[in-house]
Amino acid sequence: MLDNSPTGMNGGAPLTRRELYDLVWAKPMMHVAAQFGVTGTGLAKICERYAIPTPPRGYWAKLQHGKKVKQEPFVEVEDPRLQTLEIHAGAWRLPDEVREVIQYAKARQAERQRPPPAPREKSPEADVAPAPPWPVADVHPLLRRTAQALRKGKPNADGAIQANGEGMAGVAVGKDAVERSIYILDALIRSLVERGLPPTMAGDGMRVERGKDSASIAMSERIRREKHVPTPEELAAEERRKKRLERYYATRRTWDAPSSSDLYAQAYPAIDTIRTGELVVQIQGWGDGVRRTWADGRTQRLDRMVEDVATGLEAILAARRLQREEREERERRYQERARRHALARQRAEREKKREAFLDRLMELRREVDALEAWLALTGPTSALVGSHARLIGWVTARLETISRRLEPDQISAALDAEKLFPEPDELHDPLGDPNEPLGW
Repeated sequence: MLDNSPTGMNGGAPLTRRELYDLVWAKPMMHVAAQFGVTGTGLAKICERYAIPTPPRGYWAKLQHGKKVKQEPFVEVEDPRLQTLEIHAGAWRLPDEVREVIQYAKARQAERQRPPPAPREKSPEADVAPAPPWPVADVHPLLRRTAQALRKGKPNADGAIQANGEGMAGVAVGKDAVERSIYILDALIRSLVERGLPPTMAGDGMRVERGKDSASIAMSERIRREKHVPTPEELAAEERRKKRLERYYATRRTWDAPSSSDLYAQAYPAIDTIRTGELVVQIQGWGDGVRRTWADGRTQRLDRMVEDVATGLEAILAARRLQREEREERERRYQERARRHALARQRAEREKKREAFLDRLMELRREVDALEAWLALTGPTSALVGSHARLIGWVTARLETISRRLEPDQISAALDAEKLFPEPDELHDPLGDPNEPLGW
């Protein structure tokens, strides 16, 4: 079940499977998805998850041209978890602060990109396609090393020119995409600098920091791999390699021994790597619901999405800050509870010591009472002689010693020595003993 959206078509109220079935068979999937604020692919996945049949590819085109089409029937399911669902725009899953960052950035972007008033008369040059804004003559200082590496670099085995390493933006594109990639990165850097987010060239990408939080973004080019179709020249070279290898195996002449590459490598590659010219920029790591990837598509081009990329970076930094602060708050609460539990354990140990101290006092008090009672029963001691008299003297001395230990100042000194009643009390917890188990 997706999160709520104030603009959701069902306003947060659940839909039945039948209701969604009727919607997706009443109009094209993209139109229904737009009403919910989700993508057509996302809505199709929801229908698949809830076992709701959807129109096949080409259904609406056939219907529009009057051709016969077949609607798949609605089928009830027994699983109660599939009876109702909610569909809402994914952007509203984001925290309020992240959503505000995106909305503010988009409003600022729309204001900046507001088109100028149209001319009253159409100029003769209006039908001429504008020239691309690259190559960039005055590259931003942060990008100069990357631009130099791309412009002077040579393609590798996959046809990619790379700008990796210290002080570079971590780019890998084909020769035909070099100038366009420089233009996009230059525009992105300037937009980030304007937003107070000057990037650092990290070697494998561009790193943007705001306070304790950071995000890295890198550019690449989509590739396609296809089976290689050898040319006649390559087939002839392969035949020559095989014959030479056969002669070597037949004669085993060391002077005619082929090199390892000749021995094992085919004269032409099995797979061709085709560079499509489609550029992609991606923010590394988690996005927590915020868009992380922008790429050339059928209608959109990456060079027109630079501001969207910069906005995405701002939004991810905001999301990561909120996540970090939440983690820090959880850690703070955990540490505080751990501290209070430690205090509670120490207080419990001290309470046992207090009880033991009191037991010793009570034992001494009972001994004092017993000794005094025994001495009272002995009567006058002046007539006693020998060992009996010495016993009475020892008991009297012991009674005096124990009695001194029971005097208030002696008890207070003993308590202070064992820190049983300190002031102030370092083990005091103003919130009381925590009874909940230790954990998150």
